[in-house]
Amino acid sequence: MCCGPKPPLWRHWRILRCQSPDAPPPTPHLTGAALIPPRPPLILTRPPAQALHWAQALDELGVPTLALPLMAIEAKCDPATLQAKEAIVARLAHYHAIMHVSPNAVQYFWDLTAQRAWQEASAAGQAPRLWSPGPGTTRSLLALGFAQDTIDQPDLARSSQFDSEALWHTVHTQISGGARVLIVRGSTHGALPNAVQSPDAGLEGNGRLWLSRTLQQHGAVVELLSVYERRAPAWQTSHLTIVDLAAQGACIWLFNSSEAVEQLTERFPKHNWRSHSAIATHPRIGQTLLDKGFAKVLHCLPTPEALAQTWTAAIQSL
Repeated sequence: MCCGPKPPLWRHWRILRCQSPDAPPPTPHLTGAALIPPRPPLILTRPPAQALHWAQALDELGVPTLALPLMAIEAKCDPATLQAKEAIVARLAHYHAIMHVSPNAVQYFWDLTAQRAWQEASAAGQAPRLWSPGPGTTRSLLALGFAQDTIDQPDLARSSQFDSEALWHTVHTQISGGARVLIVRGSTHGALPNAVQSPDAGLEGNGRLWLSRTLQQHGAVVELLSVYERRAPAWQTSHLTIVDLAAQGACIWLFNSSEAVEQLTERFPKHNWRSHSAIATHPRIGQTLLDKGFAKVLHCLPTPEALAQTWTAAIQSL
């Protein structure tokens, strides 16, 4: 075992596993200058707060993890966004449904003022339905105190994917001509200020674009509000070490968004990704990985149990 300060890579792993960074490790392997757990860990590329949840859930299933956030998330606080949100909250009862594209959308939209407005609308029998594309977003809504019966999400037992298309199968009977739907989302740093936008304006993601157009085709009025901003991560020495380890087959990537793939490959434009193994939580993300040169890509649903099974399969293929 090495003497002196523990390398940054080990420190990140200990923190994400909710253990003290200074606690004695359980006999890790030594690879180059970095300590890694005995089995190839999953590299969690989500923003730190979400990665922490996944690390805890995967730890309970015996899956080691490493943190390499490929996106930083910040609230949008420009005057146009704040004014647009204030106007939306003031007429919350006018919406039939609010679609949250991610847990971040829940976090940055539902401040105390918005929650009070929803409670008032609910007391009057006019609260909008709360739409969620998957269990992570639903979990965030439940954590704020929204009741399960106010939330619509894909059928977890029958859906082959958790996305906008699967959600539509659940909510399509709710939509009639003139129904007003708000899509709460994020935007990429550097995009034009959006405030409330018309349908399709600045929609990132094929699923969200598809949902917006499908809603319009069924007579709904769609509005968009971006409440958070995705930024490039702050790269650290330990992150570069993780990329090197992944190239050696010592780690396996986990990608929950195509934008995270873009951030990684743009940071290393000349890197050969063929030796890297990756798990994608949606076929569209998997296709992005293949387009960028990844040769070993597996797919699974974004649940801890599915990820643990796919991680085991990925190890066997190394």
